[in-house]
This record gives sequence, C-alpha cells and structure tokens, in this order.
Amino acid sequence: MPQRLADWLDAETIAYQFQADSRKKSRNALPIGLTPKQSHTNAKPLIAESRKPMPESIYLEVEENANCEYMPLMLYEAHAEAVPVVRVMLDEPGRPPGIYRVTGWSSAEGGSACAAMYAPVSDSGQAVVHLIYGGDWGIRLKPEASGAAWDMADPEQFGEPYLMLMDEGAVILDG
Repeated sequence: MPQRLADWLDAETIAYQFQADSRKKSRNALPIGLTPKQSHTNAKPLIAESRKPMPESIYLEVEENANCEYMPLMLYEAHAEAVPVVRVMLDEPGRPPGIYRVTGWSSAEGGSACAAMYAPVSDSGQAVVHLIYGGDWGIRLKPEASGAAWDMADPEQFGEPYLMLMDEGAVILDG
C-alpha cells in the first residue's frame, strides 16, 4: 500500500489549493494565484483533472477446492484495468513448455468455467508482474491443442489459484 500521498496522485490529478486571508475566515479564501479583483467564476485549477482514473486494487482469495489448493487473501496494486485472457505461454518444471488455454474456475455447479482475467500488478518487491486470475476456485489450464471441454477429470488439464508471470509476452490477449 502506498505510504505517501505522491504515490496516490500523479501530476495530472486535480488539486485545488486555497489560501485563506489571515484577517478573515475561509469565506474569503481565494485559490492560490488569484487576486481579490479576479472573479471566482473564471478560476481554473492549477493542475488539470486526471485523464485516466487509477485502476482498482485486486483482492484475491481462493477457497480450498477440487481444482486447486487454498490461497489466503492477497492484495495487488493494479497498473492497468483487468482484461479477459484465454491463452498464456508457460515454461514450468513438470509440464511441457508451450501455449495453454486458460479459464477462470468457479464454484458454481460444483465447478464450472468463468472468465480468466489479466492485469499487470506490483509485486512485493516493487517489480511489475503479470497476474492471471479467475473465479473463487482459481484458474484452469489445458494445452492449446486440446479439443476437450473444460473438465476437472481430464488428466491433461490442471488448476492453479492464479499465475504470476514475469514476462508480459507470456500473456496472449487475442482469442
């Protein structure tokens, strides 16, 4: 969590600064840079409004379930809005390297597919990592060439609470 106001605001965030007349209370306060002869109606903020809002933080907690192990509540600072993702490139020990289809996994109906999402986030070490997350039961993956439907009984498929990828190129956003 940011510890300084500057971490929350950027140079384009709206900021009004008022200067109170030391002899009178705030009803006569003027924005800095205006003289008493200038009208408040033409007053403009010193810093323009932000053009893009800050993305919301991402709170993740995955229940213990048949798809993957429990993952306690984690909070990530997003660097961009989350977008749907359907494929990722993996190179993990114990699995063939390559492109995998990914879906979110939900507790609905005892386990069912839902949207998988991607967002670049801050890691605890201040590095940017690429978060892939899904439903309350995590995410599910299968080799790209697999034509099988999403199924927890399929031995080619596997579940994870979520993925943290170091390389942005491992996230494949097009369908």
